[in-house]
Amino acid sequence: MRTGAQVAALVGGQGCVSSVCVADESIITADMVIAGISIIPADEPLIATGTRRANGIDVDASCRTSLTKIYAIVDCAAHVNSFADAATIRL
Repeated sequence: MRTGAQVAALVGGQGCVSSVCVADESIITADMVIAGISIIPADEPLIATGTRRANGIDVDASCRTSLTKIYAIVDCAAHVNSFADAATIRL
């Protein structure tokens, strides 16, 4: 895990990331990338694709959206939470 890094590019193909190029020109091999950006979710591009949403992007217990191979986490995602009496809450 690397925090505070500025991402220059995500590298991969066929909808999968294989590495991340960082601003310091290092390359990080990756099977998965989790990016936390800002405190206000920029979910408009995902909403524009037609994903299901209400108070956030609707996700299942594995953070999958209604779109194939697209996951959402943190401030933009909403899920049914068993610890909140099955209420839909933002992650």
